[in-house]
Amino acid sequence: LRSRKIAIFMVLYVVGAIAATLIFTELLQTIEEELAEQLLVARTSMPGSMTDAVMERPELRRVLSKLVGDRSLALSLLSIPPVALLFGWVTITFAPIFVVFTSSDSMSSELASGSVRFSLVRTERSAWAFGKLASHTLLLLLSVTLAGVATWITASLRLSVFDGAATAAWIARYSITASSFAFAHLGLVLGMSQ
Repeated sequence: LRSRKIAIFMVLYVVGAIAATLIFTELLQTIEEELAEQLLVARTSMPGSMTDAVMERPELRRVLSKLVGDRSLALSLLSIPPVALLFGWVTITFAPIFVVFTSSDSMSSELASGSVRFSLVRTERSAWAFGKLASHTLLLLLSVTLAGVATWITASLRLSVFDGAATAAWIARYSITASSFAFAHLGLVLGMSQ
């Protein structure tokens, strides 16, 4: 029963990452179509073709510098692929929620049903708790990795201009950041479950 629950949440997490990427690319397509209409240039069939040109414009750098209040931060944000920024935001936002839904009752359900006695006969409670922590950490890492791969594949199929290596590097970087952030929540949730 727990394996099905975790598998369902993993699928939902990956589907959520794909949906966020699809929504982002559709929004990007709409913005580019409006921009093409305003500039009286030809429309493109796939999103992403005008993005690089717009991101190189000094006007965008000035506007972003004023928004964030720091020119060097604005320049570093403009150097990151937009899909990777989206993935970073989605993962950092939803990985802790994923952890809470999948791990909050992992120990308490076994304690309540009494099935823990079959495990604790063969091992110590600390080893059992560490095993739960290790397995849920691996599930978290697997989910974030699958979501990153799904985001990368979706973006590569949907965007006309796509720097695969840079996007993969930034997605990996945000995966590590989000996983370490969610790990703190995992420890808290498993401690409360115990």
